[in-house]
Amino acid sequence: AKLVVEVKQAGGYYAKKIWEECGEARINRQAEVCVFVMSQRHHKDMPLLVRRGPDVYVVWDGEDSATDARLQAALLLATFMLFRKQAAAAERGKEVERIDAALIRVVEQLKWFEDIQTQAQTVVNAGGKIRDRSERMEAEIRKQLGVVQEQMGGLR
Repeated sequence: AKLVVEVKQAGGYYAKKIWEECGEARINRQAEVCVFVMSQRHHKDMPLLVRRGPDVYVVWDGEDSATDARLQAALLLATFMLFRKQAAAAERGKEVERIDAALIRVVEQLKWFEDIQTQAQTVVNAGGKIRDRSERMEAEIRKQLGVVQEQMGGLR
């Protein structure tokens, strides 16, 4: 059983082309399963991790460790797809069912995880803007209080 991994950092990939390239890669390398890894910079309108038949599509950014879990899930899913055939032949159905259920939960959690990460980053960005604005406001308040104090000194 063989697994092929295609890694792309170029734009211009859409669903049909991705699945066609997976099929070609499996044929050319005599593999049963293909993992298509797309650079986050060139990701289009596909889910961040999706399986279609013997192929898995995943979006990954080598400079963002937050996407490593997604890549690991894709590789484990692909490995399990190879393992499933061997396990079925060895009558290991219960183990296969538990692994399958766990992988389904992992994919679901990854979707929520990415949503939460996006929201957390939004909060961090907003917090930084609020902090910067409050520091500018404090400086302006101090400046204007200085003006008031100076002018009051001149009235005495």
